Formats: sequence, C-alpha cells, structure tokens
Amino acid sequence: LLKMRVLGFPVYFFCFVFSGCAGLAEFSDRAANTVISPPPQTETSPASRAFFDSLFIADLHADTFLWGRSEQTLIGAPGSTQIGHIDLRRLVEGNIALQVFSSVTQYSSPINRSGVRCHEQFGGNQIDTLLRAQGRYSAELTYLARALAQAKAASQFSARLKEMHRQSSDSRSASMAQLTVIRDADQFASFLVRWQANQSARKLARQAGATEPVVEIGAVLAIEGLHRDNADTASVDVLFGNGVRMMALTHHFDNELAGSNTGCAKGGLTERGAQVLTSLSRHSAIVDLAHVSEKSSVDILSRLPGRTQVVISHTGLVSHCDDGGYGRHISAELIRRVARHDGVVGVMFQDRTLCCSSGNSCGNGTDGVITLANAFRAALAELSEPQHVQAMQGLRADYDAADHLALGSDYDGSIRAVVGVEYLSALVRELRFPSRAGVAAVSDSGIRKIFGMNVCRIMAAGLPGGDPAKARDSCRVLNNTSVSASL
Repeated sequence: LLKMRVLGFPVYFFCFVFSGCAGLAEFSDRAANTVISPPPQTETSPASRAFFDSLFIADLHADTFLWGRSEQTLIGAPGSTQIGHIDLRRLVEGNIALQVFSSVTQYSSPINRSGVRCHEQFGGNQIDTLLRAQGRYSAELTYLARALAQAKAASQFSARLKEMHRQSSDSRSASMAQLTVIRDADQFASFLVRWQANQSARKLARQAGATEPVVEIGAVLAIEGLHRDNADTASVDVLFGNGVRMMALTHHFDNELAGSNTGCAKGGLTERGAQVLTSLSRHSAIVDLAHVSEKSSVDILSRLPGRTQVVISHTGLVSHCDDGGYGRHISAELIRRVARHDGVVGVMFQDRTLCCSSGNSCGNGTDGVITLANAFRAALAELSEPQHVQAMQGLRADYDAADHLALGSDYDGSIRAVVGVEYLSALVRELRFPSRAGVAAVSDSGIRKIFGMNVCRIMAAGLPGGDPAKARDSCRVLNNTSVSASL
C-alpha cells in the first residue's frame, strides 16, 4: 500500500524514534495516490452531458481517511492543497452520489516465495510507519483502534460539514457538498429521495444560470481485512456499532480467518472465519471478497445465506490481462459465482491491475480510459458466457450481465489511477461510443446499472432493515428504467 518504503531505512528509523513526521506523511500521500494525465477535454454534446448528469454514480472502495488529511483538503476548498484522488469538490465534479470509505490497518511488504510474489501477516506493517509520521501511532496501537479511528474520522467530518453549513449564511461557501454516513436501509432510502430531489434542483439551476444547491453525497463505511485483535466476533460487534457496514475478512495476507488472494498459502475459510462470517450475517453487514483467496471465496459463498449481500469491491480480471500470478485478478468462475449469489464485482482503476506496464497501453489519460473500459467489457463477456447465461436464466428469466458489475476505483489506496474521479464522464463516453472500430458499445441501461444502480440494489437490500422488496422500492425512486430485474 504505502510507497514510503522507497525512502529507505533512515526515514523509517527517524519516524520510529520521534513519532511525528507530518511532512513525510503528506509527501507519502502525494507520492502514493496519483493519476495518469487526464484525458483531453473534448466537446460534449448537451445530450451526452445530460445523460452523465442523470446517472446515480456509486464507487465501492476508497481509503481516503487513512491519510489524516486536513479538513480543508478533504473539502477541496479554494486555495487548499489538492492531495490524493478524492475530496468533496472532485466527488461533485465526478457526479458521485455514494462513496464507500474503507479502513486499512495493516500492509506488509511483499516477499518472494518460490518465485511467486506474496505477502505474510508477520512481514512488518507499513501502516505503523505512516501512523508514526502522522503522530497517531501511540493512540492506535491495536488494529481495532486503527479501524475505529478511520471510521470515526469519516463520521466526524460528516458532522463537521453539517455544523459548518448550519453556521454559514451562504451554505455553499462552507463547502459545495455535504457527506452523510449511511447506517441502515431506511436511512439509505431517505437519502435516495433527497438525492433525486437535489438532482432535479441542480438541473433547474443550471438551466436558469443560477447557483446550484449544495450536493449531498452518501458514504458507507467499510474495513479492509479483519486481522489480529479485529479477527473475532466481539470486534465485529464494536465495528458494527461504530457504523462499519461492509467488511472483508482478509487484506493482502492470509490471516486467522481466511486465505488472501495475494497471501503465500491462499487457503480456505478457517473455523474462526466461519464464526465471524455468521456474525457478519447476523448484523446484516455486507461481505467483501476483494482480497479473499479463491478457495476462501468459494467457501464463503457456499455458507452465506441468500439475504447476506456480497461484493468484490475492487479487483482485476484474469480474462482482461495477466498480472503475473500475483493474485489480484479473479477468475471467470469466481465472478460468475458472485453473480449467482446476486452480488456485484467492482472493477479497479489501478494501472498495475489493468496491466498498464505489461501489454496494455496507458501512457496517457486517453489510453488509460480505453483500457479501463476494455476491462469492463471483459467482465461483461465473462458474465455473458452461454452456459452461465442459461443457468442464470433458470433463476431469473430477464438476466442481464450488466446486473453484476460496478465501479471499484480503490482511490486513495496507494495506486496510480488511470482516470480521476472528476473525469468519469470520459469513461462513460468511451463505454457508450467506443473510440476504436469493432468494439461493442455498452447500452445506456447497462451503464446506469454499472455506474450505480447495482450498488443501490446491494445497499438497499443488504444494509440493516433492508430486503429485496425494499431495494425495489428504494431504487425505483431514482426514476431509472434500468433498475435490475433481480430486485
């Protein structure tokens, strides 16, 4: 995750001893979270712009609150320093309606095991170094404390924004957006009603040349790996009580609960993992398989009750390109298994996961957008395999491959993204109107599903108090004809 390792041992030692290198923390954030040069600005027709503005856009994964950014940086206030991939200003420019923010507690450096790159749980933790640089290490010694600190930072930022807007005579001068942390299905349904009304008000303001109203962005809290003192049902209870609604059993390494797809053993679900999985289902938490090994993923999908929603929040695809056996690409069989559970797979925006250095062209923003669009097309092809389609139509006559894909950017996850959130319209344009001959376009209804309606279904059905019937009613408020028939 962290690229601070390139600075060498002396910097590690300095931060270890003095527990506070704020400049280094910001430098690391800047170096780790970058974007390929933006796509060139092309003339957009009024119809294309109207289509993009009408989309309910949701992203399944970002690690923004790991970095300890200032309030003004998180807002993207005029005159503030732009750092990383996400701030409120850029989320508004990218038309993001819902963003999942994940907590990260450990990242061990990869090792070479029998010629294969993998991670071990006790191979060090670069998050320690970041926390020391931020001066937070002593307050976040346990992994539970780290996860809670990031979740609480998101909730406190949300509360602070609301207070700023209450105190300001001009609410838009405080920030151009509010952030609402969503904890249950009823709250999500209310948010959708407000979002739809806000979209209509923004459209009218644009037509009248007036100032647009403040945007409300929804946030769902997640955790990327339940390790060590987080790896039990008691910790799940605490995390859930503090608003965490999406949980992954593993991150980059095998742990007490399950194998990781980049771990050295890549084993199956453990007995302890099965107990934690039962706890997640009891809480109506959404289960994330993003870093879980294939063997553990199969074990989990075979055990989960149908009411528990499943996502792979951010991943690459074997059918799109070869990652050299590292493990961050899922097989066609796994993506189909997730679809059979009515789950959703988020396609990752990282240049490495898209194989930009090993075959795919991503040398500039335009090529990067094309490569990312091709990854979505590869996923659609996997979900359109004839035998799979026949099996799915036996479960649901109007099965659509696009019902099971989503955006899974991994913004602020120490990646070089092929497209920034503020340029998502370029990705929509490439999917609708491919720039290269012979490439199939994705339908408008498919784009609506991929860009947000599928995540709407997962949240409305999977959050506490949710179910498929509530998902149908809640997501229909968005006035989309593309709401999945699987609802």
